[in-house]
Amino acid sequence: IDSPYTGVLMIKPLPNISVISPGYPKGGAGDDHFRSVVESLGDIVGLFDRDCRYLYISPAGARYAGMTQSDFVGKTHAELDFLKDSNSTWDSAIRRVFNTGMPEEHDLTVDFPIGRCQLHLRVSADLGADGAVRRVAVVARDVTRSKVAEQQLKASKRRLQEMARRMVQAQ
Repeated sequence: IDSPYTGVLMIKPLPNISVISPGYPKGGAGDDHFRSVVESLGDIVGLFDRDCRYLYISPAGARYAGMTQSDFVGKTHAELDFLKDSNSTWDSAIRRVFNTGMPEEHDLTVDFPIGRCQLHLRVSADLGADGAVRRVAVVARDVTRSKVAEQQLKASKRRLQEMARRMVQAQ
């Protein structure tokens, strides 16, 4: 699809914590819809509190990490011994969004049990009724295939340019 909106995920404030954290009672049909949408995505979706503790991780996130969803809840990246090389970037972005309320985007390379992945992160605030940041949502898209294809395209372009240069020189 040739669209500037391909791969864009819009996030709106969530109705309440029961939507996302195991162990909380369900709040209704809206909660079921949220869970259904998020859990059908291939993207990694995480929700964090001010201490950068997971409130929720999507099934895709748990699969990438080789853990269960319940392994994450209430823990930080450091406590999980997870994302060692990138957790300071990840946690710093979460803290900045808590402080500013402004979304951020980042590209990270992460070594998962399934292999090295290139991730594009969108870090966004979930605002309460008072306008204060209640929690932060992180949506991470695996862009590894796109990055590999981009590198291959650049290499092909360089080769073609070199061939064209040689042809011009040979004339």
